[in-house]
Amino acid sequence: MQLDWQVFDSLCAIHCTLEEIAGWFAVSEDTIERCVKRDQKLSFADYYKKRSAPGNISLRRRQYKLAKQGNVTMMIWLGKQWLGQSDKTTRRQ
Repeated sequence: MQLDWQVFDSLCAIHCTLEEIAGWFAVSEDTIERCVKRDQKLSFADYYKKRSAPGNISLRRRQYKLAKQGNVTMMIWLGKQWLGQSDKTTRRQ
């Protein structure tokens, strides 16, 4: 079986699971793992990690852009994720 690596990489970039990728190509998960090992000389997990990074970067860029544009929800979420902020309040005695 030959995989279309451009399509495969696109599926990784949008964080499709191994099960979903196998379904897309209408093969078993084992077949996907064997093809990656054969053609890319990496385990599926290692290849996936490398090819999903562009999706992470794209999403992070969009989130940051929304926050800079004043999207309050995104500003709060990024503050919690990146700056360790929380909704906890302290009581004054």
